[in-house]
Amino acid sequence: SQAAAPAENAVTQADFENAIAVGNVEGLRTLLAGLSDAERVAIEASPDGSQRLALARRSVEADAVLGKAIKAKDWAAAVQHASALATLLPSSRQAQQARETAAAALEAEAEALVHQGQTDAALAKLQTLQRAWPDRTGLDARLAGLHTAREADQRLGATLAVAEAAEKERRPE
Repeated sequence: SQAAAPAENAVTQADFENAIAVGNVEGLRTLLAGLSDAERVAIEASPDGSQRLALARRSVEADAVLGKAIKAKDWAAAVQHASALATLLPSSRQAQQARETAAAALEAEAEALVHQGQTDAALAKLQTLQRAWPDRTGLDARLAGLHTAREADQRLGATLAVAEAAEKERRPE
C-alpha cells in the first residue's frame, strides 16, 4: 500500500499567503471554510502557518463586521472597520474602497449638518473620521474650515447678544 499523498486540491499555506498578499478576503473566507483538520494541522506545523491562519481569521471577521456596519449605514463604524481591515490586509482593494465610501458618506453627512446650522454636530462627524483615518486627504482643511465657521458663528452670536442688550437698555419702560 502507498502512503497517503496530499490531495491535489489540498489547501496549503501558500494558498493563504497568496490570498493575503493580494488582499483577497473572499478567497480567505473560502479557504478557511474548506480547510480540513489535516490541512489545518499541516499549515500550523509549518513556519508562520499559525500566524497566517490567525491573520486570515481576523481578516474575515473584520470584513464581516465591516459588512454589517455598511448595511446599517453606520459610516463612522464602517470607516473604523475598513481601516482595521486595511491594516490587516494592506493590498485589499475592497477594504480601501469601503473606507473611501464610508468616509465620503460621513463627509456628506457633515456637510448636510453644516447647511442645517449644526456646526458642532458636523465637527463631531469629521473628528470621528479623523480618529479612524487621520491621513485622509483634505480632512485637515475641512476641519479647519469648520473650526473657522464655528468661531465666526460664536462671534456673531456674541455680537447679536450685545446689540440686543444695548437695544433693551435704550427702550423706555
